[in-house]
Amino acid sequence: MKFIDGKEDGAFYSYFENGQIQNIGTYQNGDKKGIWKDYHDNGTLKSEIDFQQKPPLKKEFFSNGNLKAKGDISGDEKSGNWAYYYDNGTILGIGVFEKGVQKGDWIFYAENGLKKEIISFSDSRKFIKELDDKEKIIAEGQIADDNKEGKWNYYDDSGLLVGTANFTKGLGEFIGVYEDGSLRSKGKLENNKRVGKWQIYSRTGQLEGNYNHIYLTNPSQGGDIVEEKSLSQNDSSVIVDSSTVSGKFRNFTPKKGEFRGMIYSFNPINALFNNIPASIEYYFQERLGYELMYVYKHNPFFKNRDDLALEEPYSYDHNFKFRQKLYRPAKNNGMIYFGQELDIHRQSFFVNYHDTDASSTFTKAKAIESTWAYGLFLGYKLMMNTGGKGWVFDISVAYDLGIRKWSTKYGENPEIDSFYSQINKEKFYTYSNDYYVAKDKQIPLMFVVLIGLSTSKK
Repeated sequence: MKFIDGKEDGAFYSYFENGQIQNIGTYQNGDKKGIWKDYHDNGTLKSEIDFQQKPPLKKEFFSNGNLKAKGDISGDEKSGNWAYYYDNGTILGIGVFEKGVQKGDWIFYAENGLKKEIISFSDSRKFIKELDDKEKIIAEGQIADDNKEGKWNYYDDSGLLVGTANFTKGLGEFIGVYEDGSLRSKGKLENNKRVGKWQIYSRTGQLEGNYNHIYLTNPSQGGDIVEEKSLSQNDSSVIVDSSTVSGKFRNFTPKKGEFRGMIYSFNPINALFNNIPASIEYYFQERLGYELMYVYKHNPFFKNRDDLALEEPYSYDHNFKFRQKLYRPAKNNGMIYFGQELDIHRQSFFVNYHDTDASSTFTKAKAIESTWAYGLFLGYKLMMNTGGKGWVFDISVAYDLGIRKWSTKYGENPEIDSFYSQINKEKFYTYSNDYYVAKDKQIPLMFVVLIGLSTSKK
């Protein structure tokens, strides 16, 4: 290193005691110029600063050489916009420094690229918004000295408040609530961990049970597993989470504090396909549903039977379904389900024909199909909130086996019988008749699409 008029000028080098280079750069008239590099004592690049940029741009690196962070500096302090990265190159966080201190809103991301936290920095405190995998706020509150402090609010994935906690140095008292604000649960928290005895309450305010959370470290999964053990009033009952119970009993084992409500659904768009379905379902969160469905079929839907042309067919159908739905646990607010149903049809058929013995121009020939069936179905339900209020989309397909009764209201008349020749009149059936589709081409499946609203039980 040389000096001109007492100022550094030229190349600069410094070394660790083991002989590895520590810093390398260039001075010009006492100022740092060009790119300066800083190394670890094993020879790998630690950081570099580009003084050609205004303000200077600093980059920090992982030991494998991948970019760790980059941003502006002022003197020796971080200043302005900075970005931090995971070792795999995906963004970890972005925000602003002022004189080496984080300020304002910082956004932090999971490795899959989704936002996981928004932290607002102010003096010694941080206000944090924790986000779920849909980037919706699930908790918000303050952090002081790496501990939760003051009031925290907790939300479900629809934004509904489900609980609050007041913290002092990371220790808090949590109060959980139902959607109407009534008490659902309470217990103690150590930051994000539940500790001690927790209490669960029914919607009517009755204490349903107590339990403890036990945290067991599982090295194979790299984290904590929560095991719940009952501490009920007589220390003998067990609180069961139905999402972890295998086999058929999962669907018939109530969850403590589970949502129960009514789902009202219909689909007016189906009128384009000559029917309108509507249903009412008593829904138990992510495990069970009992549904009464009514399907009105009118073919052709937008035409009155009095306006039919000669030998033009017409039918209308009243169809009731009583369904029991067994839900699988939700994934991304969607649930596969299956179940059984009882199905009752009463379908009336009409056709206008010319009766030479009658004085009127047309005579209506009527026939009735009545069916009773048992069936199985498979479906998928998408809900705004599987544990609360919101919109619902439901699609299902059913296969029925049943018996049919066919009767006519015009007596014996071979000419009229010919109008109904394409109707399947066999006693046992796998579908209800559609006059406009030949019986050998009808599909023995029924598809239903419903759009509805989930509401709480009154």
